[in-house]
Amino acid sequence: MSRFYVVSLRGLFAAAFVSFFCAGCASPLTRTIRKAREYALERHPELSEESIHIIKYTKPELRQEMIFQAELGGENTNDFVQTCVVWEMPKKEYDGKKMVVVGFGQRDLWDWYPIRAFIKRYRELEPPKKVKKPAARRKRKKKKISGTLDASGALGGNKSK
Repeated sequence: MSRFYVVSLRGLFAAAFVSFFCAGCASPLTRTIRKAREYALERHPELSEESIHIIKYTKPELRQEMIFQAELGGENTNDFVQTCVVWEMPKKEYDGKKMVVVGFGQRDLWDWYPIRAFIKRYRELEPPKKVKKPAARRKRKKKKISGTLDASGALGGNKSK
């Protein structure tokens, strides 16, 4: 009986060690998405059941923009970037709007933290219109004002006496 107890204790410790070791093995992307989900749901308690379901269970889109480049030349995992985690909201409620959680951290997302969550509509930008440059600058003709100034400094015109 004691031998069985020792074997099962060793197995229990081995299982606990493996589960503890694997629990900390979440990728930075997984942790970022989890943090963004928690932050969005915490900041927007007014969301409908369908919206909550979308945020909890659908895969978001990530958008990144460089803030500070660690090394000149190319991309580096130490670059400081703004990362937005974006979910498409239900069309009937939000009409094409998206839930956006904005955060900052390194490009590899190890230290990403959320700072703001909001619902917005992304509009596709139209290409810039071509502005016609004038072929030559037009010379403005100055109007000549004829006349003389009277004693008060007002233009009195040509008055002959």
